[in-house]
Amino acid sequence: MFPSDLNPDERRIAELLDDSALVQWWHRNPKQKPESVSLYAWDDGAGFFPDFLVSIRERQTPGSIALLEVKGQQLWGYDKEPDKAEAAHPDYGRVFVTGHRRGENTFLMLRKRGEKLDSDGDFSIDRLKWT
Repeated sequence: MFPSDLNPDERRIAELLDDSALVQWWHRNPKQKPESVSLYAWDDGAGFFPDFLVSIRERQTPGSIALLEVKGQQLWGYDKEPDKAEAAHPDYGRVFVTGHRRGENTFLMLRKRGEKLDSDGDFSIDRLKWT
């Protein structure tokens, strides 16, 4: 069952997670709820709530959890958004960021390059195994 608040890109990623044998479970990470996983002090105290928590087989973190954020291309250079690609949770490690270029269907892994997000290769759930 997919949460009703997913945007189209988040929905496509959720479908990929659902279809992968590497994914033990996933769920939407709600914003600003007591049960949310958040990162603070990554941006002078502003909260950052990655979109998904994903349990990945063979990932070496508590609960095998990886954090995944989906970014539309319009945000790749906006304000503090590129910094999210360098954010790290003390238990779950760095946040993985994915998105696709306008007019293209292939999702990319994104990394901060200069003052914007840029491709770090094709998105692959297998890449979420690595801390």
